[in-house]
Amino acid sequence: MKLIYVNGFREDDKLSSTYLRLKEAGFDIEPCQWKYGDDVRKKIDECIQKIKPDLIVASSTAGLFVTDYDIPVVLINPVVDRKDLEKLHPDKDFSSYPKKPSNKSLYIKIILGEEDERLNYKKAIEFFKNRDLLVVENEGHRLKSINSILREIKKYQYIIKKELDFEFDPLILEFFTKEELSILIDNAMDLGDSTLIALKKDNEMFEITCDSHNVTIFDLRNKTSVTKEELFEKLKG
Repeated sequence: MKLIYVNGFREDDKLSSTYLRLKEAGFDIEPCQWKYGDDVRKKIDECIQKIKPDLIVASSTAGLFVTDYDIPVVLINPVVDRKDLEKLHPDKDFSSYPKKPSNKSLYIKIILGEEDERLNYKKAIEFFKNRDLLVVENEGHRLKSINSILREIKKYQYIIKKELDFEFDPLILEFFTKEELSILIDNAMDLGDSTLIALKKDNEMFEITCDSHNVTIFDLRNKTSVTKEELFEKLKG
């Protein structure tokens, strides 16, 4: 799955730390880099035409632009009102920027830091009230941890897009709710024989082998088989 990361407002060519951390996490992701003074729409159009991403991850100011496309989007603390951008940077001209996001994309996930010191996250909640929202405690405008982003990318890849290739990519149990994990296992069963899912939690590791009729879950640490319900209990714990 190909991704692009579209950075928020900046005045230099330095790569975003969020992009670098996602790249380090092993995703096939390319930066769609822009800075103040660029034609942002043109830059994003060029990135999409060149890279043909399956998913767009975008931060802050980029939220004004990236929901125009027929491409799934994960937004991180998006700007939903150009006036907020003008207040943050009163010496800059943003007249060419959209006043609001278009909110047209079919799949939009919004991640919001509850302690965002630059934007009022409740405005994004109101604007995207019919979308899938995640408010993260103890996080500001620039996320200290990318776990919430990882979770949403994995959720889209494995549950929505159904790309289930886990041989070198163990899932982290904490990234999924009981309902999401149940859907994920059902998706794996639909693929047929010998689909292997490895799930990690703390020092525990589980192997899930699926075919079109059965699912077998094996606790590698304790060397015992467990039921799906027992796995869910471990997930809660």
